[in-house]
Amino acid sequence: MAKIIAKVTPAFTLLDKSLIERYAASSPSKWGENISSAQTHLATKERVIACGEKKAAVTMRS
Repeated sequence: MAKIIAKVTPAFTLLDKSLIERYAASSPSKWGENISSAQTHLATKERVIACGEKKAAVTMRS
């Protein structure tokens, strides 16, 4: 298993704060991986994990 080491940078802290402010008053309307809007496949053969909404997805490569 790969070890993930997180480095907290000023940019990360700013992003973290902005996401908390953006979603603080939000509640999920759907939950789970088998909902109609959940994307379950990516057009790549790379081993990646993608999360986030369509406009702001985060992709992690192995």
